[in-house]
Amino acid sequence: CYRQGGSVYLLTLTMRHTSKDRLAQLWDGLSAGWRSAFGTRKWTGQRARTVERGGKTTFIKAHVGDAELFDVAGMTRVVEATYGAPARGGNGWHLHIHALVFTASAMESALRPELPLWFDGIDREWFARNVFASRVHERWSNGLNKAGLRSPGSVAVDVRDVASDGADYVGRYLSKATYDAATKMGFE
Repeated sequence: CYRQGGSVYLLTLTMRHTSKDRLAQLWDGLSAGWRSAFGTRKWTGQRARTVERGGKTTFIKAHVGDAELFDVAGMTRVVEATYGAPARGGNGWHLHIHALVFTASAMESALRPELPLWFDGIDREWFARNVFASRVHERWSNGLNKAGLRSPGSVAVDVRDVASDGADYVGRYLSKATYDAATKMGFE
């Protein structure tokens, strides 16, 4: 991605939970949240088209989705599941998503070139990441709510730039559950 002039971001999506939440309910909520955030036209966009409905011809306008707006070339994700035993003061199951977002350019390409005067001195890339996060947060929250889960807090969506020298760290972090499980099985 870097060799092609792109950028990589680490996206973390979390949700509220309690020790009383069942794993199946949390998993269903996580899936609904993901679909709401990345499986709708607000993410994918739509082409302009003409459709026939009830004998009438209707024109549907084109809509640019966030994937195109932020120049997203692709994503990969992993679900991390942890468990804190309630008997030991833990909060039961906790699921969250870590995703790598690959863009063909920097996220700031989504911003208009001319911005208001008050914008002077503000880091454009930081601002674009926060705009991206707020748009994802809205859809993520809606999906969780529709699944019957509580609204997540303001920090439920975190987007961080992964510098090219951070790629090894991210790779190790995203695959840690796989290697930890293999190591534990090896000890048995």
